[in-house]
Amino acid sequence: PLFLVQFFCPVFFFFFLFFLFLFFNNSTNNSDNMDHLERRVQDILDGIERYQQESLPALIEYFSLTVEAREVDLDVGLAILKIYQLYKDAIDLDNVTSILMCSLMGLPDDNFSLCRCLIANHNLFAKSDDDKKIHRLKQVNFLHQLLESCKFLKFWKYLDDHNDLTDLKFNIPAIEGDETSEGFDAREITTPLPQFKENIIRYVAHIVNITYQTVDEGVVREMLNYPSDSSFDIICHENDWKSIENGKLFIGKKEDIIKSRDIVETVDFKSLVPVLAFAQK
Repeated sequence: PLFLVQFFCPVFFFFFLFFLFLFFNNSTNNSDNMDHLERRVQDILDGIERYQQESLPALIEYFSLTVEAREVDLDVGLAILKIYQLYKDAIDLDNVTSILMCSLMGLPDDNFSLCRCLIANHNLFAKSDDDKKIHRLKQVNFLHQLLESCKFLKFWKYLDDHNDLTDLKFNIPAIEGDETSEGFDAREITTPLPQFKENIIRYVAHIVNITYQTVDEGVVREMLNYPSDSSFDIICHENDWKSIENGKLFIGKKEDIIKSRDIVETVDFKSLVPVLAFAQK
């Protein structure tokens, strides 16, 4: 037994070091590839290539990687939609839907409306939803309508019934490489949308902050999709909400938000005489 221990210990140690080397080498290669792709995309955005169909593979792949890294780069998403606006035959509904879902996380900013305007000329939302992809696109648009109209209870219910909407799908088109660009193989990338619900909760909290001074705690919990007590306490702490009597929350004085302004009238009465004379005719 002692002989076996002396023999196998070095062997196991060798294999451990070997796999450790492969792991770190692969991580380094992935990091180098990401850096190279990031530089390539920045060159595209800075030049005329941002309006060329051949730029789609690099832009789509990079956008999907930013989603996975929880650092969504909406400028890249807008560049993709701009190319779709220029090249109708190149449009991919899976990519459009995924970009629109990401833009919802930017509320209350008008990112969604900006994205939608770029594809408005295709009349996608007016088409029959017999096509599953068109139907999915309309579902995302419906989510936006619910959020914009502050129908949060219906939003959370609809999202729970269609939780597959947060599973994004990106289709990278094939393109052959040449002397100035690298080649891309057609492939599909699927990834969950990280922190989607957390960003929507921040938007709901924003609406609460600008709407209420005091409100029933139960109403806020309903708007936030009934978070756990610990999560609700964190949200209250982040927004400086305080519990008061009768189960109410003190959101904050609106005097801290609204700034008074003195309005000085600069209209000369003599200048109104012709207007008054004309009105009496």
